[in-house]
Amino acid sequence: MSLPKLREALKSKKIFFGTRQTIRQLKRGNLKIVFLSHDCNPSTKKGVEHYASLEKVEIVRMEQGSKEIAQLCKKNYPVSVLSTS
Repeated sequence: MSLPKLREALKSKKIFFGTRQTIRQLKRGNLKIVFLSHDCNPSTKKGVEHYASLEKVEIVRMEQGSKEIAQLCKKNYPVSVLSTS
């Protein structure tokens, strides 16, 4: 269900990987959608969900783990948080 949304987001030119970049962009109000892997750290998930709720940004909880999302994004490191504007 959430995999097609992720593939569509990857076509976007404005993609942000990681918690720090995502929270920074959430504070600026620049994001439309945030993707969280199913094995995301609970404290990370709580922080991202908090800022996303303040800005009313859609959160997609992925069924895939961070390593599987990294493969889809063609990254060599695990991706737990991914966002797009």
